[in-house]
Amino acid sequence: MSKVTLLNCFFFLIMPMLVSSQEKVVALYPNGKIPFKIENQIGNVYEYEKDVITRKKTIQTPDIECFFPKTKKDSMPCVLICPGGGYGLLSHLKEGVKVAEILNEAGIVGIVVNSRLPDDRTMTNKTEVPLLDLQTALKYVRDHSKELRINPNKVGIMGFSAGGHLASTAAVHYADPSLRPDISILIYPVITMEDDFTHKGSKTNLLGKKPSQDLVDKYSNHKQITSNTPPTFIVHSMDDKAVPVQNSFQYMSMLAEKGVKNCSFHIFPSGGHGYGLAPDDKTSLKDWPTLLLKWLNERGWK
Repeated sequence: MSKVTLLNCFFFLIMPMLVSSQEKVVALYPNGKIPFKIENQIGNVYEYEKDVITRKKTIQTPDIECFFPKTKKDSMPCVLICPGGGYGLLSHLKEGVKVAEILNEAGIVGIVVNSRLPDDRTMTNKTEVPLLDLQTALKYVRDHSKELRINPNKVGIMGFSAGGHLASTAAVHYADPSLRPDISILIYPVITMEDDFTHKGSKTNLLGKKPSQDLVDKYSNHKQITSNTPPTFIVHSMDDKAVPVQNSFQYMSMLAEKGVKNCSFHIFPSGGHGYGLAPDDKTSLKDWPTLLLKWLNERGWK
């Protein structure tokens, strides 16, 4: 049975399923009423390597995977993780599970968010669906914080590439204060939907081929920053040819303009794109996870 086994709920409550001593998988919509879903025969499509899921290419039934530190404490901080993949797939292992494991080593609960990928074949309102799934996950974590032994006031959000766009969307697009992440962590993020610096695949997959200017502006997340935007940690490389570093520059500049405190920005000279935790890099780029954990420790996330 796969770790992505779906959970049934007979009393219209989300009942997490214990997969191992360290993980829980929770269906985001356990009553089967998945918002905006179009019935189809596509199913969940995953890629594997030695029976391990490496990438998720279609997701019909969104869920979260909760990874806990080996030594559990009460009121632990947690980070929801949004893997990248251009809004066309999720880099589940490299930018999800492996990241959760690093957070666990620091005593932080890592939660991989398997949100739906925008797809006109499987859903209506595809532009709204990823954020809806992510905010549903965030709400679940806070509503069930006691059961999960999580501090509801230390719930962060993290994203890589297009997952960084989704994470930054959650950081700036929330009508309810209970859906505001306490911090955001953006790794080589897509930020803008404007043609000069956007990642075209992410833009097309999320907004469609000919989005209105209003839609482009709405999802160019640097334009939505306010003084209430969460403290943010950013990593990017100057030689990123897939997602230009100007994406992070725009976000950083507006965070500073709006007076958002306790931010930390790390721009490396090289590294390209999609390096995840950069375990094999021979330069200072490999130290970015250490810098992140230090920043989290300074914020009291330990």
